[in-house]
Amino acid sequence: MLSTTSPNLLSQIGGASYAVGYGFGFIYLGVGPRLYVFSASNLSAPVLLGISDILPGIVQGVRIAGSRAYVTLGEGGLAVLDVTYPTAPVLLSTYDTPGFARKLWVAYPDVYVADGATGVLKLDTTDPADIQLTFTYETPGTARDVLISNAGSDSEKLFI
Repeated sequence: MLSTTSPNLLSQIGGASYAVGYGFGFIYLGVGPRLYVFSASNLSAPVLLGISDILPGIVQGVRIAGSRAYVTLGEGGLAVLDVTYPTAPVLLSTYDTPGFARKLWVAYPDVYVADGATGVLKLDTTDPADIQLTFTYETPGTARDVLISNAGSDSEKLFI
């Protein structure tokens, strides 16, 4: 007789690394569907401090702003993690973007996500529990990366 129950994930280790970020003396590395945090006090021998729980996608991009890590997750959209304690990164929220979230740029509270065929999304993350889409920049092709100059000003410029 066939079982109708779903398999349970017991553990996960390793995976592709597409993203690395730096902030406040720490290195943040995407490894598969997790965010690893290392001490950067000795760059010749970084020390692993903490690992996030499994996120809903493979880490594609990492940016740090204050005590938060903003992480793009491909089909999983955007994740916001609290990294106040580097030994224990905590997932605050996720936002499921319509495309494939690759890279990002943070100009707090706005996060710009290169979302593949969808273009670039501007998200307001003032309240991580209620992330709001504020604007979509349509691109002529697939948006793979983004850089914002003068974010939030009248002369804001988008580079894709």
